[in-house]
Amino acid sequence: RLATRDDSTAITYLRRALLVERGLLGRIIGDRAAVPEHAIELVPARARGQRVGERAGVAPRVRIHPERAALYEGPLANRAALTEALTELAALEPPYGPASERLREVLRADQHWTELAARMADELEALGEDPQRQVAELLELATIAREHLGDKDRAAELLHRALSVDPHNEEALARYADHFRERRDWRGVADLYEFALDNAREDGAPTSELVRRLEEIAQIAEIRLGDVARAIETWRSR
Repeated sequence: RLATRDDSTAITYLRRALLVERGLLGRIIGDRAAVPEHAIELVPARARGQRVGERAGVAPRVRIHPERAALYEGPLANRAALTEALTELAALEPPYGPASERLREVLRADQHWTELAARMADELEALGEDPQRQVAELLELATIAREHLGDKDRAAELLHRALSVDPHNEEALARYADHFRERRDWRGVADLYEFALDNAREDGAPTSELVRRLEEIAQIAEIRLGDVARAIETWRSR
């Protein structure tokens, strides 16, 4: 929806997503039990275009790559070679392994934002059982996309994804609202705040928070949209 600038519809779908049974993700993850263990292990390597050999051939490479990385980080001091060695080593480890974490640090320090974003996006799906970290990764990716890659629409898409994982995340909500404000899409802002209001109501938020959300919606409807009927309806719902 963001690709077609249909942000209001995207918000509608996000709000509808809240009605999906909360146990759905758990059932999807549970389906992995039916997949052979060796098949699960081979997918990441294939996805990165790596040649997957027999298990016996992996261990020697795992021992060699850390030594290469240590040389390029120390005596030889070659950042390009260090990045290459860490990339090869990370491909042999599970997502978010030590080599991957170090690779991220190197890419971030060297300001290789495109490569860093690709690395983060590649490993993001592995965080399906850790929504808190998944949201943190999505927020950082959104920052990289907007501030370092100049891709505001991609940043908005990532914020949208963050809210689909955690609809209560205030940072994602505020930044997504800023995206609409920057585009002067006041209807998008109002719809986003209604999404937050619906969410707060479902969770039994304090009356003070509900009133604050309603006031935000009413003010935007009246001042920015000139939608007096919507403003009156919002004020009455207080």
